[in-house]
Amino acid sequence: MAGIPSIGTELYLVKDGDETADLKIAHLTSAGAIKGTAEEIDVTDHDSPNGNKEYMAGAVDYGTFDFTGNVNDKTLVSKLYTLLNSKVKRSWYVKYKDGSRADFDGPLQSFGMDEQTTDGLITCSGSIRISGTPEYQATPTTE
Repeated sequence: MAGIPSIGTELYLVKDGDETADLKIAHLTSAGAIKGTAEEIDVTDHDSPNGNKEYMAGAVDYGTFDFTGNVNDKTLVSKLYTLLNSKVKRSWYVKYKDGSRADFDGPLQSFGMDEQTTDGLITCSGSIRISGTPEYQATPTTE
């Protein structure tokens, strides 16, 4: 097999409180990447070999998980606006075509309707600010 197809990738908001099921963020047209970048800490001192700079890795920042989608469910749009305004950190997961998934926490940092054109669909986009360390599960899971 050449690789895992990206079509079929799904984004879910994990149920919380009195919610009865995880909420699928449906009709995605683009699902972002979960990619970390380590800060660099300058540890250069007067004894550094040959007068060269030396570094060590610092805290890892996983940035944002960005998504876009077609608007088919106005109730979902309303729920995402409510979540954005709540400023609450929630649990999320991305489920891939092969059943593997990536779990992460974070608040919905941005969400809104995109520009509407005369020859297109109504779309929306958002960003989830990843907080902490995401966890990738290579083995398919059951919900």
